[in-house]
Amino acid sequence: MRKFSFLLLIPILFACNGSNEETVDLEEIMPTAEYDKIERKDSIIEEVVFQPTIARSDIELVGIAWDSIAISEELSVPERFKPTRTEKFVYHTGGAAIEFNSWSFQDSVKSLKAFLNWMNCYGDRCSMIELKAPVNIQRNALLIMQSDTCIVQVQTAIGGVNELKKWKKLYTSNKTMKWNYIIIQPKGGKSSWTSYKNEEEVELKQLTNL
Repeated sequence: MRKFSFLLLIPILFACNGSNEETVDLEEIMPTAEYDKIERKDSIIEEVVFQPTIARSDIELVGIAWDSIAISEELSVPERFKPTRTEKFVYHTGGAAIEFNSWSFQDSVKSLKAFLNWMNCYGDRCSMIELKAPVNIQRNALLIMQSDTCIVQVQTAIGGVNELKKWKKLYTSNKTMKWNYIIIQPKGGKSSWTSYKNEEEVELKQLTNL
């Protein structure tokens, strides 16, 4: 994770007490490159303010706010399938760190392929997640949403699912959007699977053998 900060690079000057003896000017006996003859100014790295692509008004409408935010550089399986756009950041609110990841894809085939491969090798241990199974996917609280054009993941190690439900509300507020899979899991608990279409959320269950 890379955090943005304002850095002012100030050259450090070393001063030495000289004696009364004659000193030698090194510039008179050492070759000097043309680059060293050019007067240079102190380097200043300007602060970069990161803003998510999601409209701030939409975020505030569902009660999402943060004290600080920074870009995340953690890699995961969906990025192997060449998303057209990737957005990843970590924000802090109320002492909790919330990790947000979003991958956009060209079409439904690529989005579903990335999602299924991710479920087949999820997390650092490359665990296989059985679709629609109410199991513990990971230790931290988790939200995953998959549509025909994107995959969204929100997770946190501190707190429950209240913050995750805000993101779910944000994305399901678009009445024309269809979500094939919505996975939500409390910290240390079991996952629940639903889908969202035509303003209706439907529970997804595994088929049982009769």
